[in-house]
Amino acid sequence: PVAGLIAVSTATQSHMFVDLPAGWNLVSVPIEVSDRTLNNIFPDAVSAFGFGGGYQFASELNSCEGYWVNLATGGTYTIAGAPLSSCVRSLPAGWSLTGTPSASSAVAQAGQNPAGVLLSTFGFSAGYAPATVVDPGVGYWVNLATAGTLTFGAEPSP
Repeated sequence: PVAGLIAVSTATQSHMFVDLPAGWNLVSVPIEVSDRTLNNIFPDAVSAFGFGGGYQFASELNSCEGYWVNLATGGTYTIAGAPLSSCVRSLPAGWSLTGTPSASSAVAQAGQNPAGVLLSTFGFSAGYAPATVVDPGVGYWVNLATAGTLTFGAEPSP
């Protein structure tokens, strides 16, 4: 998990303070930000990569997606915007990077369509480890048996 993650939220605005070391970090943006550019969110970022059939350079970071971000100095970052109660992702079979909503949620409670599509979830903190909870601001590797939809957080209203 992200060291020193502190969240301050209201119904319309969230401020997350994320403490990250220099070097590579597996992160996500758990709120809707108005300026999604990499250097707005992480001013000392050297580069960022998402994953979609291979690593892809990212100059903007989308909410609910996971990214590897290389930070020159590290430190405490403030991310501000509208809180997200859920992250709904349509993903292919196999491994994908995903992000998280504004609150922690249990992997066992993730919405899956089709049922049972999620095979495993891994986080990274000095090495890969299976995740039973997804935390805001952290990116995760998920492995799906077939293409499907994965929901972390509250199920969206119909």
